[in-house]
Amino acid sequence: SSSSSLTKEYYDMSGVSFNGASYVYDGEEHSLSIEGTLPDGVSVMYLNNNKVNAGTYEVTAKFTGDTKNYHPIEDMKATLTIAKAGVNGISFLGNTVTYNGNPHSIEISGELPEGILVTYSGNNQVNVGEYEVVANFTDTTGNYVELSPLKATLTINKAKVELPTLTTDLVYTGSVLTGVNENALYTIEEGTATNAGNYT
Repeated sequence: SSSSSLTKEYYDMSGVSFNGASYVYDGEEHSLSIEGTLPDGVSVMYLNNNKVNAGTYEVTAKFTGDTKNYHPIEDMKATLTIAKAGVNGISFLGNTVTYNGNPHSIEISGELPEGILVTYSGNNQVNVGEYEVVANFTDTTGNYVELSPLKATLTINKAKVELPTLTTDLVYTGSVLTGVNENALYTIEEGTATNAGNYT
């Protein structure tokens, strides 16, 4: 009688590599893939691949082949990095207005990416004065570099009151005549006159 044994071979994976890569968040999907040509009969699948949001991800490449005649192929791992994106084109400028009894506010200029919210402190002022307004930003996505608060000055100047011409008609009697005109905004100081005529 005679006997024989079959020894499994190893796939030649020397020409295959799996390298990490870095991207900046842009709202698109990013992934890793192997480089090189797989041996005949070998296929690859990926775990924890195809990412959109900022973060660091360990991606695994798993290989399958002829397990009857070849040894299993070890997994390969690589790191996929998606960095947070910066936010540009945002400005916050002060403004000067004239008192009119209504609330006044200032706002940022530029378009914020979706998911970044802005709130203001020190806005909605009515009375005369200088006010420091602060714009605070909140990233609800985690995909953007943190925005520092921006500050600007809202100035409300005093209003100029245009006074109308007021007249008081008095009849001359030969004695001193006085007249006083008042309303809710101003008072005309008392004036005196004896002779007939027009007086300012």
